Amino acid sequence: MPKLEQIEPMFSSITSYYDAMNDFMTFGLHRFWKKKAVLETQIQKGDSYLDLCSGTGDLAFFAAKIVGIDGKVIAADFCSPMLEVAKKRACKKNLTQIEFIKADVQKLPLADQAFNAVTIAFGIRNTEDPTQVLRESYRVLKKEGIFVCLEASSIKNPLLSFFASIFTQ
Repeated sequence: MPKLEQIEPMFSSITSYYDAMNDFMTFGLHRFWKKKAVLETQIQKGDSYLDLCSGTGDLAFFAAKIVGIDGKVIAADFCSPMLEVAKKRACKKNLTQIEFIKADVQKLPLADQAFNAVTIAFGIRNTEDPTQVLRESYRVLKKEGIFVCLEASSIKNPLLSFFASIFTQ
């Protein structure tokens, strides 16, 4: 697993073109997948939502629109430059209910059972201990809350790859 001191400088160095890179690598599909991940949490107006490894904030923005001004959204990431981009984007979108925190997702500075939903998209693979990330996610999740982890992988089987490409369109 990658070490925090190795991965943080890498993400800091790509902040300025991170979103464009994701658009290029996924042909823009990452936006659809992220929106679908948020919808899978079944959050409602007024709910509390935590986005781990938030990056430039895409999932937090989708969630903020759903939970509304009475809801609570926290976008957590270990990379300050990514959070700064996310803050600027949120300001432009007038999404004032999002709180941005710099945090190690393996040791969250958040209360137990505080969130209706927790998500992590394309981030768990960049943690030192994915199992600890899951433990922390469930610790901060309310009893009936929903956790969604979105990740990418390559499919080597040509037949499965064909069907996967149909599903994502």
